[in-house]
Amino acid sequence: MSEHDRYQRPPLRHKRFGGGFRREDVEFAVVELRLTMRQLDNALESLRERNRELERELQEARAEIENFHGKEHEVSQVISDSLRRASDIESAAIARAREITAQAEESATRIRSDANRRVETSSAQFNELLRLKDDLFDAMRSVVGDFDHAISRVERGEHL
Repeated sequence: MSEHDRYQRPPLRHKRFGGGFRREDVEFAVVELRLTMRQLDNALESLRERNRELERELQEARAEIENFHGKEHEVSQVISDSLRRASDIESAAIARAREITAQAEESATRIRSDANRRVETSSAQFNELLRLKDDLFDAMRSVVGDFDHAISRVERGEHL
């Protein structure tokens, strides 16, 4: 059972004398709409915070990649020093540098992929919330238009 079904508002009732809708019904509908808007705003803020967290994680991942590139540079220096020292160390040093580079690139690829996936997921959720908010605004406009139409008919003395 959805939260909307649990708290379904009663229908707007028309006053017997004097015309118009019952004030408490209209006030209840307005309060309910305000609550829904507040909930949407809270959900939107939560997604924005999550997006900021993911941006921070992405920055940390980029810093880690830079760190790996710095380590790669250090390994290159070690290789250069090793080449100057002896030719028999050359083969082992080159193999080690390639291994470290491959690990760094593999790790960087995983980190980028994960960060991009998280950003895409957050963006999709954010876009869905924006769509829901637009739908809610459209529904609110429709309800206000229906109220206006009903009030106009009552003012002209027509039956609803």
